[in-house]
Amino acid sequence: MAAARRSIGRLAARLLGWALLAIAALTLWAHLALGSGKGGEAFAMMLVVLGVPSFLAGAVVLWLTRGRPTGGPPTD
Repeated sequence: MAAARRSIGRLAARLLGWALLAIAALTLWAHLALGSGKGGEAFAMMLVVLGVPSFLAGAVVLWLTRGRPTGGPPTD
């Protein structure tokens, strides 16, 4: 039962990490595609305030939940 909870928690954390990376990618796209026109400063600030922290948080979450393969024997 506890192992199932851990695997569900790990899956939820990995989904959160990928969602944060997707937010970072969307803000980078908005900054590059739409930031050169009127209101470009707003898109630059959106990238700095939302995109960069989302990228860093997503990368850290995915790094912390990377785990090791469970199919083989343990390596001590």
